[in-house]
Amino acid sequence: MTRLSLEHLAKLSRLDLDAHEISVFEGQLDRVMTLIDSIRSLDLPEDTYDAAPPLCADLLRDDEAHPGLGAGEAIANAPAAAREQFSVPRVLDVD
Repeated sequence: MTRLSLEHLAKLSRLDLDAHEISVFEGQLDRVMTLIDSIRSLDLPEDTYDAAPPLCADLLRDDEAHPGLGAGEAIANAPAAAREQFSVPRVLDVD
């Protein structure tokens, strides 16, 4: 990965990296990309899915409806509540 590509990626990710951080990440990403290339070069069969066990339908329980929590129970441990509702800080941009 080139330094220019890394700077572009950081900008897209909204990361404000200084020159030292870019140098560190450049080396780290180079090593990661080298490892990925070495994995890609392995001669593996296309149908190998050993990373996850097969999903067996008989291991799952049937869906059953259960009564939910009342408003008071739901907000009992909330850090802030008002009128039986969760109270959260505003997240609106005001320019």
